[in-house]
Amino acid sequence: MQITLCRWGSAMEKGVKRGLNALGISCSDFRREISDYDTDRAYMDALSEHLLANRDSDLVMSVNYIPVVAMVCKAHKIPYISWVVDCPCLTLYSSTVSYPTNFIFLFDRQQHAKFEAENPGHIFHLPLAFDPAVARDLSLSDADRKKYGCDISFVGALYKKRCQYDKVAGKLPDYIRGYVEGLIASQKNVFGYNLLADSIDEKWAYEFMKYADFHVLDNYRKDYREFIADYFIGYKCTQEERIGIMRAVSGLGKTCLFTTDDTKEFPEINNCGIADTFAVMPKVFALSRINLNITLRSISSGIPLRCFDIMGAGGFLLSNYQPELSEHFIGGEELVMYSSMSDLLDKVSYYLEHEDERRAIAAAGQKKVLEEFTFEHQLKNMFEML
Repeated sequence: MQITLCRWGSAMEKGVKRGLNALGISCSDFRREISDYDTDRAYMDALSEHLLANRDSDLVMSVNYIPVVAMVCKAHKIPYISWVVDCPCLTLYSSTVSYPTNFIFLFDRQQHAKFEAENPGHIFHLPLAFDPAVARDLSLSDADRKKYGCDISFVGALYKKRCQYDKVAGKLPDYIRGYVEGLIASQKNVFGYNLLADSIDEKWAYEFMKYADFHVLDNYRKDYREFIADYFIGYKCTQEERIGIMRAVSGLGKTCLFTTDDTKEFPEINNCGIADTFAVMPKVFALSRINLNITLRSISSGIPLRCFDIMGAGGFLLSNYQPELSEHFIGGEELVMYSSMSDLLDKVSYYLEHEDERRAIAAAGQKKVLEEFTFEHQLKNMFEML
């Protein structure tokens, strides 16, 4: 089999290519910047020329769903596989999703349920994966231990820069803003179920959109309830949750936060800046006694890529409860999950004091990931679904 892999810079692409090669699949790269996922004619022309010059390509693949790639594949009558790592992923609302040449894989089961009817038999559920080369090549020096060693770490955005709700909140009438605040307060107490979209009706959503600087293309399905829940309220809820958690755990031990967001309001946290995906992140995960995962609230049931990254590197994972984490991993044996702020703080304190137990859980989690969730393993499952 010969695959053309459209690469745009996702951290998953390297692992996907290695996984394909491990399965004996030849993979050629198509690299080009995409100026617009829906209308980039130059990209479409270049990809079309690439496929004409490489007529032995059996299919095209990308990380995330890219409409311009789908258009080219439909024109050439060649299958297009997209493995979606983002949730929400706005391009899934494009009318191009229904093309018969598409085969779309979503890591969140609730996201899959939402979009499956848009192209029956062509949209699948598949958890994400880990690149075992990261663990194999991981080397930790004394300098690394001194630089990255800590009690508690979190690698990720606080969404202080990327929160669309913050840009519109000042324009909202009090009754809309108050309802949003109530929804966020409720959602922060619930894990494993996204109540935001279910708590919004179409009339309220239409009223909210009057104040939002958010425009949907004509060929996109206009589900304003979902857009508001995911892109506005979900990000705001995650922002408040992550800031609150980082403030709370910082008093329990040396806490390192790897982010580009400003953290001047809580100087007790060590803001270490951005962590390079390949050179730094695995070292942080391996050398932190506790690695936190605080899932973006729009990911309703699925396992975020960060969880596989942490466990695959041999790190101890303490995550909020996610239904699919509970389905695939044994809580308390391969990872640990929390169900409330008080539960989180209790478990941080406990595992900082029980080193042997923590190490055993980290080792078991890594073993499970390397046996069942490598890119080779998951790509094999993908092709068996087709």
